[in-house]
Amino acid sequence: MPILAIEALNGGISSTNIIVIHHQRSPLVQTHPSNMTVVSNNPSWWPFISYNLFCSYWAVAAGVVVYDLVLTLGQETELIWRQRWSLMTVLYLITRYIGIPFSVCVRLVVSSAGNCERKEI
Repeated sequence: MPILAIEALNGGISSTNIIVIHHQRSPLVQTHPSNMTVVSNNPSWWPFISYNLFCSYWAVAAGVVVYDLVLTLGQETELIWRQRWSLMTVLYLITRYIGIPFSVCVRLVVSSAGNCERKEI
Protein backbone atom coordinates (compact mmCIF):
# COMPACT_ATOMS: atom_id res chain seq x y z
CA MET A 1 0.00 0.00 0.00
CA PRO A 2 1.73 3.22 -1.10
CA ILE A 3 1.83 6.32 1.03
CA LEU A 4 1.35 9.55 -0.88
CA ALA A 5 3.13 12.67 0.22
CA ILE A 6 2.01 15.87 -1.45
CA GLU A 7 4.43 18.75 -1.42
CA ALA A 8 3.25 22.35 -1.68
CA LEU A 9 5.27 24.72 -3.85
CA ASN A 10 4.79 28.47 -3.92
CA GLY A 11 1.79 28.29 -1.64
CA GLY A 12 -0.17 25.90 -3.86
CA ILE A 13 -0.55 22.17 -4.36
CA SER A 14 0.45 20.80 -7.73
CA SER A 15 -0.16 17.32 -9.08
CA THR A 16 3.44 17.19 -10.32
CA ASN A 17 4.71 17.27 -6.74
CA ILE A 18 3.39 13.83 -5.68
CA ILE A 19 5.96 11.45 -4.20
CA VAL A 20 5.03 7.78 -3.90
CA ILE A 21 6.75 5.80 -1.15
CA HIS A 22 6.33 2.01 -1.15
CA HIS A 23 6.76 0.20 2.16
CA GLN A 24 7.88 -3.41 2.25
CA ARG A 25 6.14 -5.42 4.90
CA SER A 26 8.47 -7.20 7.26
CA PRO A 27 7.39 -10.66 8.47
CA LEU A 28 8.29 -9.50 11.99
CA VAL A 29 5.85 -6.60 12.00
CA GLN A 30 2.13 -7.21 11.94
CA THR A 31 -0.71 -4.71 11.80
CA HIS A 32 -2.98 -4.96 14.78
CA PRO A 33 -6.75 -4.60 14.22
CA SER A 34 -6.65 -1.27 16.00
CA ASN A 35 -4.23 -0.12 13.26
CA MET A 36 -1.23 -0.13 15.58
CA THR A 37 2.03 -1.80 14.65
CA VAL A 38 3.02 -4.74 16.84
CA VAL A 39 6.63 -5.97 16.88
CA SER A 40 6.99 -9.65 17.68
CA ASN A 41 9.46 -10.77 20.34
CA ASN A 42 8.73 -14.43 19.71
CA PRO A 43 11.87 -16.59 20.28
CA SER A 44 10.98 -18.70 17.26
CA TRP A 45 12.07 -15.75 15.07
CA TRP A 46 15.57 -15.57 16.57
CA PRO A 47 17.22 -18.12 14.20
CA PHE A 48 15.71 -16.27 11.24
CA ILE A 49 17.02 -12.93 12.53
CA SER A 50 20.46 -14.41 13.27
CA TYR A 51 20.65 -15.88 9.78
CA ASN A 52 19.72 -12.55 8.19
CA LEU A 53 22.34 -10.74 10.28
CA PHE A 54 24.97 -13.32 9.33
CA CYS A 55 24.15 -12.96 5.63
CA SER A 56 24.28 -9.17 5.84
CA TYR A 57 27.64 -9.13 7.61
CA TRP A 58 29.00 -11.76 5.22
CA ALA A 59 27.99 -9.69 2.20
CA VAL A 60 29.69 -6.58 3.61
CA ALA A 61 32.85 -8.50 4.47
CA ALA A 62 32.94 -10.10 1.01
CA GLY A 63 32.64 -6.65 -0.55
CA VAL A 64 35.55 -5.36 1.53
CA VAL A 65 37.71 -8.35 0.57
CA VAL A 66 36.95 -7.92 -3.14
CA TYR A 67 37.67 -4.18 -2.86
CA ASP A 68 41.02 -4.94 -1.21
CA LEU A 69 41.90 -7.53 -3.86
CA VAL A 70 41.14 -5.11 -6.68
CA LEU A 71 43.13 -2.27 -5.07
CA THR A 72 46.25 -4.36 -4.44
CA LEU A 73 46.20 -6.59 -7.53
CA GLY A 74 48.76 -4.49 -9.41
CA GLN A 75 51.26 -4.48 -6.55
CA GLU A 76 50.71 -8.16 -5.86
CA THR A 77 51.27 -9.07 -9.51
CA GLU A 78 54.52 -7.11 -9.59
CA LEU A 79 55.90 -8.05 -6.17
CA ILE A 80 54.67 -11.62 -5.69
CA TRP A 81 53.71 -13.36 -8.91
CA ARG A 82 56.62 -12.14 -11.08
CA GLN A 83 59.35 -12.81 -8.51
CA ARG A 84 61.17 -16.04 -7.74
CA TRP A 85 59.03 -18.21 -5.48
CA SER A 86 60.19 -18.92 -1.96
CA LEU A 87 58.70 -20.19 1.27
CA MET A 88 57.61 -16.65 2.17
CA THR A 89 55.82 -16.26 -1.18
CA VAL A 90 53.86 -19.44 -0.59
CA LEU A 91 53.03 -18.45 2.98
CA TYR A 92 51.85 -15.03 1.80
CA LEU A 93 49.58 -16.55 -0.85
CA ILE A 94 48.15 -19.12 1.57
CA THR A 95 47.48 -16.44 4.16
CA ARG A 96 45.94 -14.08 1.62
CA TYR A 97 43.67 -16.53 -0.19
CA ILE A 98 42.76 -19.25 2.35
CA GLY A 99 40.02 -17.07 3.84
CA ILE A 100 37.99 -16.97 0.63
CA PRO A 101 37.23 -20.71 0.29
CA PHE A 102 36.84 -21.00 4.08
CA SER A 103 34.30 -18.18 4.12
CA VAL A 104 32.35 -19.66 1.21
CA CYS A 105 32.26 -23.07 2.94
CA VAL A 106 30.99 -21.52 6.18
CA ARG A 107 28.35 -19.59 4.24
CA LEU A 108 27.19 -22.77 2.49
CA VAL A 109 27.05 -24.73 5.75
CA VAL A 110 25.01 -22.02 7.46
CA SER A 111 22.67 -21.80 4.45
CA SER A 112 22.11 -25.55 4.36
CA ALA A 113 21.38 -25.65 8.11
CA GLY A 114 17.87 -24.41 7.41
CA ASN A 115 18.01 -21.41 9.72
CA CYS A 116 16.54 -19.19 7.05
CA GLU A 117 13.16 -20.90 6.89
CA ARG A 118 10.21 -19.74 8.91
CA LYS A 119 7.32 -22.20 8.68
CA GLU A 120 4.43 -20.17 10.09
CA ILE A 121 3.60 -16.49 9.92
